[in-house]
Amino acid sequence: MAEQLERLDQHKLQLLRNVSHELRSPLTRLQLSLALARNKTIGQAEIEHDRIEREIGRLDEMIGRIILWSKMLTATSAEQTESFRLNDTVKMLVEDADFEAGAKNRSVELIHCDECTVQGNKNWLSSAIENII
Repeated sequence: MAEQLERLDQHKLQLLRNVSHELRSPLTRLQLSLALARNKTIGQAEIEHDRIEREIGRLDEMIGRIILWSKMLTATSAEQTESFRLNDTVKMLVEDADFEAGAKNRSVELIHCDECTVQGNKNWLSSAIENII
């Protein structure tokens, strides 16, 4: 029974990987199509193009989360943890967000951030914080 559960779990993880990969291919084609359409219809259908672009971004983010979740489920405990300064990570993420926000005449500012060292997976925690920012 334990072997059967292990096989089912492995099949589930493989399915996640396959679905993520399969979704990325049409997503890439959509991005290319949108870029070509924008060049052909400059000034026309901008609202629709912006909407398509937002939806592409949402799909890309969802696929990324599926891939990350799959990696989290298969990672060993040694891969999952390291000691790092959380405040440095937060500062870097805020700087990146501020840079991106500048393109839309917005800004992101860090008001206060205490020094803090944590034990965990830096990439996963950074991704979670970036989603919040």
